[in-house]
Amino acid sequence: MADALVELAARLGASATLEDGTLVFRPASRDEAAMGVKAAHGLGIRFEREGRASLDLSRLTRILDVDAPSNLVHAEVGATLEDVERVIAPTGRALVTAAPKTLTLGEYLATGCAGAPSPDDDPVTQAVAGLEAVTPDGRRLDLRPAPRRAIGPDLIGGILKSGWSLAIPLSVHLTVRPKRVLHPVAHRFDRRTDAEGALAWMRGRGVRPVHTRLRQEGEGAVLSIWLEGGPLLSPMQRIVTEEAKKRGGQVVEPDAYEAEERALGASPTLDALADARFAR
Repeated sequence: MADALVELAARLGASATLEDGTLVFRPASRDEAAMGVKAAHGLGIRFEREGRASLDLSRLTRILDVDAPSNLVHAEVGATLEDVERVIAPTGRALVTAAPKTLTLGEYLATGCAGAPSPDDDPVTQAVAGLEAVTPDGRRLDLRPAPRRAIGPDLIGGILKSGWSLAIPLSVHLTVRPKRVLHPVAHRFDRRTDAEGALAWMRGRGVRPVHTRLRQEGEGAVLSIWLEGGPLLSPMQRIVTEEAKKRGGQVVEPDAYEAEERALGASPTLDALADARFAR
């Protein structure tokens, strides 16, 4: 293994560093990343996020294309959500996610797109419409963008959930929407089942949150919902309040709710964000 790492470092040149038996590869382009993964495979080495041979994609920061009419943006995985928001802002569009904007797109993908609309709330729109990736043996994959979720095997979802086992994302096509303000609402319930029941009835009555999170708190639970501004905001807020009250939900004071959000944003962990994404 040690000899193979030395050989790989020599092949990768200035983009690779080898110290104390650990190789870190920081490619400057997607082509270089794919070349490096293929070279590593030829030497029996598999890149990981962390390990004796790690792949650092932080230099892949370009915003490649903004397709405003199709509501799509194409960016490399080293760019942050904030970088993307800055570029698409002049088009009047924004990413719809409650995730901290300091996350890179690679980190965002690793969480399963934490903070994006749940399929339970929006069965058609998808956060990730397309993906460019490299397989562990160095082959390139280009999954063309599809703004609407299709029926059938979810190859993109499978890649994202595989943790680089199937392929390593290099760039991503994200869905954007006309920019609107997100309105958070939070209720605390004495029992988790009451919170789950309230959310089910909210959805049944037509509430379509941008994002939901159900967080255990002692024996109870806090149900947090982000609603999108617009003409439907008031009726959705009314339904949320009605269904929460039916099951004993108590409104969480905005300061406490925002403080919890700031804590998540100040020190985001992939595990915490993944829990947020897949919570129901």
